Amino acid sequence: MSQRWKRSLTSTGTANSGAFPRVVVSASKRSAMLHSMASPTSSVGRRGRRARLPDARMLPPTNRGPNGIRRYGGWVRRWAARNHADTARSQRLRILRVIDVSGEVNGGAALQIASSTRRLQDRGHSVDVWYSEHLLSGRLARRPRRLLVPWVVAVRVAWTTAKQRYDVIEVHEPIGGPVCFIARICSPLLPPVVVLSHGLEERGWAAEQDLARALGRPITAKRRIGHLVQVRAPAWFATRYAACLLVLSLEDVHYLRDRRRIETNRIFCVRNGVDAKRFHPSRAADRGRDRPLDVVFLGSWLERKGVVQLARAFDNPDVQDRCRLDVLGSGAQERTVLRDFTPQARKRIGVRPTLSRDEVCMALRGRSVLILPSWFEGSPLAMLEAAASGMCVVVSRRCGMRDFLGDDPEAHGGCYVDLNAGSIASVLLDLADDPNRVARLGERARLRAESFTWEQCATDLEAAYRRALGDA
Repeated sequence: MSQRWKRSLTSTGTANSGAFPRVVVSASKRSAMLHSMASPTSSVGRRGRRARLPDARMLPPTNRGPNGIRRYGGWVRRWAARNHADTARSQRLRILRVIDVSGEVNGGAALQIASSTRRLQDRGHSVDVWYSEHLLSGRLARRPRRLLVPWVVAVRVAWTTAKQRYDVIEVHEPIGGPVCFIARICSPLLPPVVVLSHGLEERGWAAEQDLARALGRPITAKRRIGHLVQVRAPAWFATRYAACLLVLSLEDVHYLRDRRRIETNRIFCVRNGVDAKRFHPSRAADRGRDRPLDVVFLGSWLERKGVVQLARAFDNPDVQDRCRLDVLGSGAQERTVLRDFTPQARKRIGVRPTLSRDEVCMALRGRSVLILPSWFEGSPLAMLEAAASGMCVVVSRRCGMRDFLGDDPEAHGGCYVDLNAGSIASVLLDLADDPNRVARLGERARLRAESFTWEQCATDLEAAYRRALGDA
């Protein structure tokens, strides 16, 4: 120990009989210690070496985190917070976004990340994105990957921030638990972690249980334990200890606030946007009563999106005569999709497993109705793109779909359906009988979609980042 440290410790310490002297450091000493370590705006010392914080054993008595792990002193944390806040105010933000989805996908979470990242970069911020291709090799099996990716992300984030400084780290909820754990115990050394949820995993599990009961299919014990260990437990820790939480729907906001008792100032509702200028309004009024109703299902062919109930609705002979269904961007082969329909209904079904962004715009042109009876969603981009194309949206009263249509769906260009085949069939037949109503709803949906922009999404993201930095 240097003589300067010895003098600072012995001059202010008080001796107890038979015990090590309690260390008390005055404000002037703390200021001198920080000045000697490094400049407040740089992590490199005067001789070019990276500045090091003093050993935790030599700092004043510290508090403990909620998990019982000793942390650095409060004055060091306040110094680090001021450093991040000053950097955020004086120059652009340096952001790292991590999500375990493929960057080659043209929709869903990957499209949301890509679109919002471009808007953040247009505002002058520096944004790096890690997709699944940057995390682990795709050769790994799905279950080992789910266990390994969160810890690989945590180690890589800690290693990367030691060499390249970021102001904020944003991670996807399912893989954010270990990152939040490391950031919690090393808060002065790592930037704040913001967790982005495309639909809370706890609520998704509740929806999966509701779907299993509706189908009369019990969930196995293996599925329950695996989902708890691999998904819900890391996601719970991520949402509990993140600096800020980004969710896509008001239902998630209310769940975090009322059920999880998370502070309201840590929760931000960041709605998805749509490039309305890329889509061309439909002309549903030109369709006569003798022509079938063009119905589109846009998205992955998954049970949680209500595909079982939709297929059963097309068992109705009247629906088969009055409507035609096109399944776009299913991600599944045609035979897999048609397997859920009866042989009579398959004649009225068209399937296109994959589409590019330009092909999606062309495929929605001239269509009448989007059907999306999902059990659980975040804020579906398919609904926004269909609305921007002037299509009437028929959705379930859940999640971001409820935020779009509100309590008066007719005024915002759509209809609600219950999660059963009879309700879906009834709504589709009513729309097939009234082409003028479909045209009116499509125009209202187009006007509603104009208020959902990626610029507003980027504004909400920036507000959350600055809140995490203490610059609310």
